[in-house]
Amino acid sequence: MKRRPVLLAAAVALAAPLSATHADGDASLHAEGGAGVDTNPGRTIGGAGPADGFAIALLRARGVAGGGGLRLAATLDEAVRLYRREAQASAIASRLDTAARLPLGAGLVAGADLSARDLTERGHGLDQDALHGEGSLAWTGGAWGAALSGGWTLFAPREATLRPFLASGPEAALRLSWAPSADDVLSAGYGVAWASFPRWDAVASGGRDDRTQTASVEWARTSDDFIVSVGYAYAWNRSSADGGNFDRHRVAARGAATLPLDVTVALRIALQWSSYPRPLFLPQQLLLAEGQESQDALELRLTRPLGRAAELALAIAHYRAEAVSGGGSALDYRRTLVSATVTWRGEWRRDHGAASFTMGTP
Repeated sequence: MKRRPVLLAAAVALAAPLSATHADGDASLHAEGGAGVDTNPGRTIGGAGPADGFAIALLRARGVAGGGGLRLAATLDEAVRLYRREAQASAIASRLDTAARLPLGAGLVAGADLSARDLTERGHGLDQDALHGEGSLAWTGGAWGAALSGGWTLFAPREATLRPFLASGPEAALRLSWAPSADDVLSAGYGVAWASFPRWDAVASGGRDDRTQTASVEWARTSDDFIVSVGYAYAWNRSSADGGNFDRHRVAARGAATLPLDVTVALRIALQWSSYPRPLFLPQQLLLAEGQESQDALELRLTRPLGRAAELALAIAHYRAEAVSGGGSALDYRRTLVSATVTWRGEWRRDHGAASFTMGTP
């Protein structure tokens, strides 16, 4: 599997300002390894191929530094999944997330975020790159809050039949929030994203430009024993290309809680209903839904400490993408993964010039 050096170059570029900041900071290392079973490693649409076992390894490095009010953070993930029989589905994935926050006074905070990710498979069926950059301005005053953001996104599948779906363009969003109590937050938002498809002439003449608008609401509660959030979003996409229009309803919920015997449970549920009036590209859209993180999802993860520095995790995840055509017919994609992993964590801290290293979370 050939890798692209984009994320590594970005990580090196980011390391300089983090290490050169003469301020308090910390760094952490997270290593995870285990095995599992995948019911659809070949990502067959309209059914499922033979299940296969896999081994997985994940390495995550995170650094945080701050001084003079400015706070910088970066997280780099490198993951490998190796299948026993379906070798073409074996993959290497990388993700780099960076963030900067600067308080401006009077409740205002300026922010900048950049994320990049890469997926490379042995069979190259879903190879892709993605890049997202965003600037934001947030305000809080008492129980009220508002955030305005603008950015740019690139999504670039590299497999030959999916290359015409390369898309990039600007986006903007506004979100308002209200906290009726110390534990609860209600929020509502509106966003619009524009996307151009420079390779669309390989599919149909005339090119393609999309505009997707999204309206959403969410409720979140945080307490000492659990956190939970529930939200709804409606997105409508209008495209200059025949077959590009769609409408999508999405309900999402997530939460985490502590249980007896030092067990922590985390749950995420996302359900969506998509309608394509002229479904000319449903197979490609359903396959790309995995890379664009726009599927139905049910994820459950149970963790328990193994001493101070390690923990055992059991995870079950089910993913499904379905689209309904104008005539009422549906085409779907399903995949279930079950895994068991062991995680180790180490943390380094610098506080007022004094450095320390610990294993696990203090």
